[in-house]
Formats: sequence, structure tokens, C-alpha cells
Amino acid sequence: MIITLLIEYDNPKNETRWNKIVEIAPQTTAFWGKHLESGDVKSVSNWADNTNHLVIWVEFEDTNGLAKYYEDEEFHKISSEWVKVVDNASVRILRPAMQV
Repeated sequence: MIITLLIEYDNPKNETRWNKIVEIAPQTTAFWGKHLESGDVKSVSNWADNTNHLVIWVEFEDTNGLAKYYEDEEFHKISSEWVKVVDNASVRILRPAMQV
């Protein structure tokens, strides 16, 4: 059963916090790449609109992939920095409600 992690946030309008996001971005790209290569993550998609609202859609093959992601110390390090600089952060775990 595919599990989806839905991350939503708004980029900050404050220049200091925006610069911090620019600093963190290469770390997050490398983090996702590592988990894509290992097979823990099935896919990662980034979506944005012109209001600076961003959505990251991460799919895992199953709950084991999600567990490996959450057990990664690097995830906690990046997340603790990221949540301090973005606005309106929201993280949801989604699973299929019905399959036809």
C-alpha cells in the first residue's frame, strides 16, 4: 500500500529567513536523493503557485519506507531547521481510503 507524505508551507517574505531556506535547500535535495536511491522513497514531487505556497508530495511503497525516513537523524536535523524559517508548515501522512 502506497503511503504519501504531504508537506505544505509558504516561503517567508523575510529576507533573513529566505536566505536560510536557500542554505538548507542543497541538504534537502541530497537527503531526498539518498532515499530515492535506497528505495525507501518511491517518488518526490515539488509543486508551487505564484503566491509562494509550496507542496512536496513524497510517496513510499509502504509503511516500512516511511519508518526508515522518520528514523533518519538527518531528517530530524533538516526538519528542525526548516520549520523555523518557513511559514504555515503542515505535514500530513496519507494512505489510500478506497481502491477501485
